[in-house]
Amino acid sequence: MARVIVLLSGPIAAGKTTLCDELVNRFGFHVCKTRELIHALLKDVPTERAALQKAGEALDRKSKGEWVAKALGQKVQELRRDQNIVVDSARIKNQIDGVRRAFGPQVIHIHLTAPLALLEKRYETRRRKAHIKELPSYAEARKDPT
Repeated sequence: MARVIVLLSGPIAAGKTTLCDELVNRFGFHVCKTRELIHALLKDVPTERAALQKAGEALDRKSKGEWVAKALGQKVQELRRDQNIVVDSARIKNQIDGVRRAFGPQVIHIHLTAPLALLEKRYETRRRKAHIKELPSYAEARKDPT
């Protein structure tokens, strides 16, 4: 059986991680988070969100998004040939295009979204549940393309 690679994209709170979790629970997909892919290429990047965003942006500028395919290529070497993979999440079209060039027709891209009011509500619920007051407002967070 051929490996399937699902790339998830979409705005904050669109449901990417929820869909990712369902693919894992229902179908046994292996998860590759982009933060892990960044660390596969840049081991010294701190794990805090801002540092990861900055590192991801730098990788995008330097490689025109090809870094995701490169890091994913390294990761798949550790997995069974038939192990399906979900990437949470691709942020720019060049990342998606790079993975498609590297892995061909087995790549499926799913872009999730929802009405703005629902996205804002989900984000605020997440902030409250996590007790993370230092997270920016939803409007501020949306300004960052990563």
